[in-house]
Amino acid sequence: MRSREFEKGHKVMNITIAIAVLMVMAMAVAIVDTEETEGSSNLLPIQSGVYSSSETTWLLTEDGRLYGCGHNQYGQQGSGGTSDVNVFTQRMPELTIASVACSENTTWFITTDGKLYGCGYAKDGQQGSGDTSDVNVFTQRMPELTVESVYCSNKTTWFITTDGYLYGCGSDDAGQQGNGKNDVKESTFTQKFYDPDAKNNPISGIVSFSCSSDTTWFVTKDGYLYGCGSNGFGQQGDDDNLGRWVETFTKKSYNPYSGVFNPIENAKSVVCSSYTTWCVTTDGVLYGCGENANYHQGTGTSSSKDRFAQRYYDSEGNNPIKNVESVYCSMSTTWIITTDGKLYGCGDGTYGQQGSGNTGPVKRFTPCMPDLTVKNVYCSNRATWFVTTDGKLYGCGYGICGQQGSGGTSDVNVFTQRMPELTIASVASSNFTTWFVTSDGELYGCGSEYYGQQGNGGTGNVNVFTSKELVSPTPSNSTPEPIPGPTPEPNLVENGDTTISDDGSEVSGSDIDSMIPIAAGSAIAVIIIIGAAAVYLRRH
Repeated sequence: MRSREFEKGHKVMNITIAIAVLMVMAMAVAIVDTEETEGSSNLLPIQSGVYSSSETTWLLTEDGRLYGCGHNQYGQQGSGGTSDVNVFTQRMPELTIASVACSENTTWFITTDGKLYGCGYAKDGQQGSGDTSDVNVFTQRMPELTVESVYCSNKTTWFITTDGYLYGCGSDDAGQQGNGKNDVKESTFTQKFYDPDAKNNPISGIVSFSCSSDTTWFVTKDGYLYGCGSNGFGQQGDDDNLGRWVETFTKKSYNPYSGVFNPIENAKSVVCSSYTTWCVTTDGVLYGCGENANYHQGTGTSSSKDRFAQRYYDSEGNNPIKNVESVYCSMSTTWIITTDGKLYGCGDGTYGQQGSGNTGPVKRFTPCMPDLTVKNVYCSNRATWFVTTDGKLYGCGYGICGQQGSGGTSDVNVFTQRMPELTIASVASSNFTTWFVTSDGELYGCGSEYYGQQGNGGTGNVNVFTSKELVSPTPSNSTPEPIPGPTPEPNLVENGDTTISDDGSEVSGSDIDSMIPIAAGSAIAVIIIIGAAAVYLRRH
């Protein structure tokens, strides 16, 4: 007959065993949950399509594969060398890529889990590597951050994190880094602040961003427009600093021709070239400023505009433009699409890029192809392309390299439909090349092949739109170790969660992950010990 003490001990032991079992189950759930979280890395959607400069071409497929060809003098193809690449070749096949940005001399992409990679020219510090040596393989930057979008010019690079903060590097020779001083260059990515000296007011909540080599712009979610950089032609909209640099991000105002400046309070989007800036408000009003030698301010005169002012269809003060959905610009042309899909343009027409039937300038915003409903515009200094809402492609302008896809090399001065049998999903154009991707993902291009940027194997310029072939990667793309950012200063964005362990020390997420199986093993060991104790007690 069992003693009362034995029965009591037996119950305690059973309860202890049950607790240990529950501990093991909880640990198992934690491990499974951790594995599922680690596997769910697609934070960002894949922005498939074609991206190009005059000298390089990139295709991002719908499943996140990246192919490139073209100029490679500075390593911007990420091939590990500096020889031009004349066939579309896959890069970084081990990664799933969400978006791409490229200039003539640099290339950047973000993976679906928000990691940033870049390569190419670095003499202005735009690789963010801490020095000015060119980079010829795609190298991860700022691995401690999760990046949502990246932008680049020939001289600067910018990105916005998933929590909305702005970082930049590269040339600061015109104050375009917004650091409050002229440092010539910033060779590491630094977080940006409204007050760069105190660093206590970080820039965040950006809904629209645009940069040129010499200027930087953004719109915040509360509707304000900010900019910095060169103001040689009034492109900062700040006539008090005309001809001088604006070295901090400054809130912009407009002049309603009453002698009083009012803040632009309901901005929706901003676009810029090096010498001009445009802003559209939520109620469809268009504001512009900057250089105007080619009449691309749409004011009817060729004098530069050093203040943001509203634009009009006719003489100043009459028939204001109020129904703008989007604005596009090059250094010599400007285009708008209205809320009902109508296209208007102004500016240089030397190469027929206004589609007006001649080569003269268009001095005011003038309707183009009014019978069509336009979805997007793609413009360079010398050519203009648009896609309609039903996916049809029209173009005009420079044709010397065959970039009009007309079968010849003559300029085209009226908008002409190309490849009518196809439905177009996205377009990229430069002065010397034109590209599009169809709705079923096929890539077509025409124009210059000088650097191999047509991907045809170096067979010369292409004067009709030609379907392109993609090449599998070579066995290895060696990737250097990621380069972190500088040591964070006070008030910089904190990245990642930190947990305090029992001894008071900080434990990173990766340390916690490694502790889970150890804890589970410890629980199992407890069960074994208790089981052995139970056997012992029963026998004694």
